[in-house]
Amino acid sequence: MSYEQVSYSDDHRITSDLSNIETSSSIGLQLHYNDDRQDLKVEKYVLFSLTDTIRDVIKRFLKTAELDYISPSDVSLVELGFGNERSRAPSLSTHKTLNQLNIRQGHVLYFEPSTIVVSPRSFLLTIWGPSPTIKAEYEWNGDTTTLKMLLEHIIKVFSLESIERQRIHLFQRSEELDLSSNPDKLLIDSGIIDRSFIDVEIIPPISFSDSVANTITSEKEFSFVMEQKNSNDAPNAELSQCIELELQYADRKQNLKKVVKTKFSPTTLIRDVIKQFLKTADLSHILSDDVSLVELGIGNERSSVPSLSTHKTLNQLNIRQGHVLYFEPSTIVVSPRSFLLTIWGPSPTIKAEYEWNRDTTTLKMLIEYVIKTFSL
Repeated sequence: MSYEQVSYSDDHRITSDLSNIETSSSIGLQLHYNDDRQDLKVEKYVLFSLTDTIRDVIKRFLKTAELDYISPSDVSLVELGFGNERSRAPSLSTHKTLNQLNIRQGHVLYFEPSTIVVSPRSFLLTIWGPSPTIKAEYEWNGDTTTLKMLLEHIIKVFSLESIERQRIHLFQRSEELDLSSNPDKLLIDSGIIDRSFIDVEIIPPISFSDSVANTITSEKEFSFVMEQKNSNDAPNAELSQCIELELQYADRKQNLKKVVKTKFSPTTLIRDVIKQFLKTADLSHILSDDVSLVELGIGNERSSVPSLSTHKTLNQLNIRQGHVLYFEPSTIVVSPRSFLLTIWGPSPTIKAEYEWNRDTTTLKMLIEYVIKTFSL
């Protein structure tokens, strides 16, 4: 052991026994910041208290050096210098005080930009289920999430395990997603972007005959289909006529019921009908996405609405003068909340951001992530 090392150990033992008065005294430190990429070198001499953390030191240094545009979290202490000696800074030093790191008058602190391991960006998708009142939010990854993964999530969230896969169809803006030919295609390559909407539709099972559906169609359903077919043959002039509709909204939990009569064009989307209803009924505090059309009524008859009704027009749903539209609050299947964790690696200049789930993420999963991210 060299004389310098012995001296350093003695100093450390002695300073550990000093009273708390010393920890509040000021010391002058030489600070060096080096960014090779930006060809930037800055040196400053600044006074600190021994109770200041390294994070406090970084903040004051950036302010003193007029480097306010740099975030303190993007700067790391990499080395400590004393006299002619330089040593690597301890890991996890950011939240330690100068006193805890045994940094005294005459020390030189060397800083560099942090190397950030960036997690892939995540996006949010709203999925309307087969029932028009139930929706789910799906957090997906632009670099990894595929159509197959989306389908698996939908089957699980909406409990569709008993439904044949080929009967589950997904739509975005009335265009069907191709699940069969390329299930491994990324969502982002399928034209899906952040905050998109996906509609889920379950088609009836098909019999061995291509022309006959393997279902029993009730007289009311058949009548609806025939009326819808006839409406498609109506002249375009009919589409420009306004129709008066009665709109009813019921929220049993809030003991709230509203009834409004208003006129719409047959080309109006159900989504726009909901928006206009909320405005007319003084329910602007309710989001239109949180309201669903659940039933249609005419005369003494009431029937459930077809799936995917939100983005269809009144004409497409064969809604005419005299119809009553019944709305209820949407039932939202909430995705588990996610949190963000910043992990400083073994090297003091490298950190990673880890998105984790309070309900599912374990210490084992965190360790596996750390091992993979930092190549351990």
